[in-house]
Amino acid sequence: MSKTNTMMVSQDDTPKGHILVVGHVTRDIFEDRQQLGGSATYAARAAAAFGYRVSLVTASPASSLLKPLQDDTHITLHRKKCHEFTTFILNYCGDRRELSLVSRAPDLTPEDIPEAARKIPLAYIAPVIGECGRAVIDSLDGMKIVIGAQGWLRQVNDRGVIVPYLLPEANILPDVHVIVFSEEDFPNAESIAGRFSRSVEIVALTRGAKGVTLLSKGEKIDLPASRICKEIDPTGAGDVFGVIFGIELYAGKDIVSAARTAMWAAARVVEGPGIGNLSRALCGLGTSRQMAK
Repeated sequence: MSKTNTMMVSQDDTPKGHILVVGHVTRDIFEDRQQLGGSATYAARAAAAFGYRVSLVTASPASSLLKPLQDDTHITLHRKKCHEFTTFILNYCGDRRELSLVSRAPDLTPEDIPEAARKIPLAYIAPVIGECGRAVIDSLDGMKIVIGAQGWLRQVNDRGVIVPYLLPEANILPDVHVIVFSEEDFPNAESIAGRFSRSVEIVALTRGAKGVTLLSKGEKIDLPASRICKEIDPTGAGDVFGVIFGIELYAGKDIVSAARTAMWAAARVVEGPGIGNLSRALCGLGTSRQMAK
């Protein structure tokens, strides 16, 4: 089991900073329910839980599914109007998950990002199916950019099933500072992480219950995962790791401290649906958080 350490973090209501999140929110269909999903959703809600103001740029129809985002006073939703959500059907067989694409919202473009949002110093780009292309990244000149790369590592086969595939953005990386993805996103994930590390400052390869591998400046660091009370739903944990890792790095934390905080946050998400126990854990701990090393 992992040890714990205490980190002092203010939990007052004053916004600690501002982050831009870009990517499709999704309608996720399970056997017994449907819910709001997508990397951008989990990232925005996690950043808001940590006290950040969030400008979320996405594409979706008007829907009651958006309520968790619209009700959060820390989140400003910039919605590109369209007729369909990006919609996935999720089928689980043991530890394996098969993802099928039912419908897709339109791509996001530089024109979809409000001018005021371009003054935000930090951006988390969170594609789920290639909707954020190089033009979006190039338009965010001057920002620190963190990429949740899952949506650049997949395509849809002729049966509508999501399969691994390197999109052009993943082959020739735009100017980004941090890239995060899961070993479940691509068969030879370590090789891809090594390739990314040749052009990106920091690469984080998440490994679920096994922790995370960090690549930076020619150094490789393996860190164990944080303790989980009970796994309820792992969906979104990697997205939460990515955005909190980026936030902590931008706040001046060293790479290991930032990763430990991000793993603590991801572990709280696994403990329940949506963002799990994250908000409750942050509120309950006041000015101190117990985070697993």
